[in-house]
Amino acid sequence: MKKRVLEQVISSLNRRVQARKNALASLRAEAYSIPEISSAQSAYSKAKFDALKNGASLEQYKTAYLDALKKHGFKEEDFEYHPTCSRCGDTGYVDGKLCSCMKKEYILALAKECHILSRAPFSFKDCNTSGMDKTQGEALDKLYAFAEEYVSKYPAVSKSVLVFTGATGTGKSCLASAMARKAVLERGKSALVLSAYEFNSTCLNCHLAPVDEKTKVINDLLHADFVVIDDLGTEPMLKNVTLEYLQLVLDERTRSNLSTIITTNLDASQLKDRYGERIFSRLTDAKHSVFRRIPGKDLRLK
Repeated sequence: MKKRVLEQVISSLNRRVQARKNALASLRAEAYSIPEISSAQSAYSKAKFDALKNGASLEQYKTAYLDALKKHGFKEEDFEYHPTCSRCGDTGYVDGKLCSCMKKEYILALAKECHILSRAPFSFKDCNTSGMDKTQGEALDKLYAFAEEYVSKYPAVSKSVLVFTGATGTGKSCLASAMARKAVLERGKSALVLSAYEFNSTCLNCHLAPVDEKTKVINDLLHADFVVIDDLGTEPMLKNVTLEYLQLVLDERTRSNLSTIITTNLDASQLKDRYGERIFSRLTDAKHSVFRRIPGKDLRLK
């Protein structure tokens, strides 16, 4: 996803640069269509060539050329391309890295590609625990601090699967939203936020797709920096799809140390009963996973 978006952003930059160069070329052609300017420019070009051979003076020819331009409302610098960014020269890169002039445009394009503003509407600034029950508020404060630090450190993290479980309305989805939003808008990372139903539907589409299209359907799920699966346990159990593809995604993403964030109302016992030992072990494996229960009552009822 990031590569695709970056290619689009750089392509857009190249089109803008070329459009400016084309406009300069048109302006130059307009000026040179005037006989007086064309004649003066030809004499000046010949004088420059002669100067290379015998050191002849250029001054009178240059002056005549500039005067002809001025007479008709032009300046020599009107035809010269000047990069808008002095750091990258409008290439988009400095020392092989994306130039600061393009970072904002890239992040905005990435956010649009990820639908992050609509799919992840909550930020860490929205995570306000004041007025909550003390125990619940303190627990959420610690969890928010952990989650924000996790995104800040990514990809230098030791755990790739984060499972947040708890009762309805305890802030699981808000927390996952804040993580995905920060990842894209502040870190320039790719993120997908899907409900468990949408995740299941994508997997079904992949399962039913022709062999040569399967990779395209599931590619972003396997390779995005962050994938949020919200409300796991609410999706229908589809034969040969739900369990098989959930395990595939978890395995592939864990192998690549890509972050998978799961929210669910199910507790550990219910997850094991619904998804079986193999998937449960991947969700709770201490080596690769963080399994956190969010305590408290439904905050939306307050």
